[in-house]
Amino acid sequence: MKGIQNETSDRCLFLLISRHGLRVSETCGLVLEQVDVESRVLHIPRLKGGLSTTHQLRGKEIRAITAWLVER
Repeated sequence: MKGIQNETSDRCLFLLISRHGLRVSETCGLVLEQVDVESRVLHIPRLKGGLSTTHQLRGKEIRAITAWLVER
């Protein structure tokens, strides 16, 4: 079961990183409070002086996050 859990979380992170252009430090600092599944948004506090932003989450991302939350 442990391998499946890692696969689910890895898929979720990969989608978020690739679709939202997250830096490694931003990815490592992600916390669950930044994700609002009901509103379908991801709050990104940008580092290195960048502007913090709110990104829309799409279907695949919502499904991946929901699957991860169920297994979590």
